[in-house]
Amino acid sequence: MTNDKPKRGKKVVKIPPPNTLELFQGTKAEKLQQLYNKWYGCTKCPLGEFRACDGKQDIVFGEGNPDADILIIGEAPGEEEENTGIPFVGKAGQLLNQILAFTSNNPELRKAQDDYSKISHSNHNEKKIRSYHTLVEEWRHQEFFLTNAVACKPPENGTPTADQVKQCWDRLWNIIYIVDPWLIVACGNSALAAVLRKVQIRITEARGKIYDVEFPGHVGPVTYPVVPVFHPSYLLRKADWNVQGGDYEKTVKDWRKALKAVDFLKKAHLGIEPLRRG
Repeated sequence: MTNDKPKRGKKVVKIPPPNTLELFQGTKAEKLQQLYNKWYGCTKCPLGEFRACDGKQDIVFGEGNPDADILIIGEAPGEEEENTGIPFVGKAGQLLNQILAFTSNNPELRKAQDDYSKISHSNHNEKKIRSYHTLVEEWRHQEFFLTNAVACKPPENGTPTADQVKQCWDRLWNIIYIVDPWLIVACGNSALAAVLRKVQIRITEARGKIYDVEFPGHVGPVTYPVVPVFHPSYLLRKADWNVQGGDYEKTVKDWRKALKAVDFLKKAHLGIEPLRRG
């Protein structure tokens, strides 16, 4: 696993490390709850002020299994995420779910994905489609923890600025430190910039690679492998599902690489033999 080096003559602006790594007590779930309580109603940056002006106190903190092997980091909440308080919902979340199910080593999910791909998306199959997404949502909640680089929706669902990412860094790093995943998947430019702390690095240059990223810890540095992937909302706009070598196909391959990396690490450190993946 190697780190990507900036091109000669290209200035890479680094986001400084977090100011506060909290010392919470209890289980991972209890620590996350304490962290959420601290950030509830945050107005540290304009995004929080916009949210508060709209009469919304709650942030989109994160969701999933505190003991997850993989932490998925997106860019920012959209309107549906802000309304539900859950990252990766709506059409982008459904596409992410399909990619996860498609690359899963869970036999039930693999079969459900195969069945789903054969469903005609007409009105009389609406119940089957809802059932599929409910099944995958429940599985995703058990297998992953999901959050965003920033916890509040930018105006008009825009891209968060470097300063907004910086203001939310303490929350993100504390989530990473508490969940302590085997691997991090960074979806999109803002997530990649937040995790690598390099403002100018681009997802188009970084995807397909695995980075070993070092963060400060309580007793010393902590290193996590990070896999950058295209954000599902970008894939929806691109819609190159059937293009050989297109961004959707690249993203599926990147997800397989991330999941197989976790399989490798668990086998090397715990002796766990992986099941076959999609």
